[in-house]
Amino acid sequence: MKNVDIQKVLEKYYEGLTSEAEEQDLMDYLLSEDLPEEFEADREVICSLLRMSEENEPTPGFEQMIINNVRRDGKPHKRSNVRQLYWSLSGIAATVIAAVSIWFLAGNANEPADTFSSPELAYAETVRALHTISSEMNRGTSALSGLESINRAADEMSTVETTGRLMRKGFNVVEDIYGKLGSEIDEKK
Repeated sequence: MKNVDIQKVLEKYYEGLTSEAEEQDLMDYLLSEDLPEEFEADREVICSLLRMSEENEPTPGFEQMIINNVRRDGKPHKRSNVRQLYWSLSGIAATVIAAVSIWFLAGNANEPADTFSSPELAYAETVRALHTISSEMNRGTSALSGLESINRAADEMSTVETTGRLMRKGFNVVEDIYGKLGSEIDEKK
């Protein structure tokens, strides 16, 4: 085989497009002693692939050996009576535990009872509770009153920045005018 032909056959082999005859020619060429050095890596790859495919083939009679070990007498495997009793009792116990758990969880759901006999008294107590909560929340937010001065300072900084931008624009305009006037004065001289 020529080097050009071998390269094409190798590409086809790696893509899985070679025929058996091409693969045999390729193997003969790669296993020859006068193989060019550029194909040494391909020889190692293909030889290792061949070794792996040979190692993974089961021995003759392997399938029959598995079948014989699974069903020694050809009949399906039966559970022993003790094992069957164990599984039955385990299922019954799990059912009883689930039922008792549901009864305790659902049966003991305590609903709050009415604590006031008249709606007016309940309304008054609700208003009192809401006022208490409101005053506690207001007391907690009093520490945040200093943030108003920070917000005002931020607004004032924004105003200063805007003023600075406008002043820079004005200076740029004055510089442009001065530059034009200076060049006109130079031209007149």
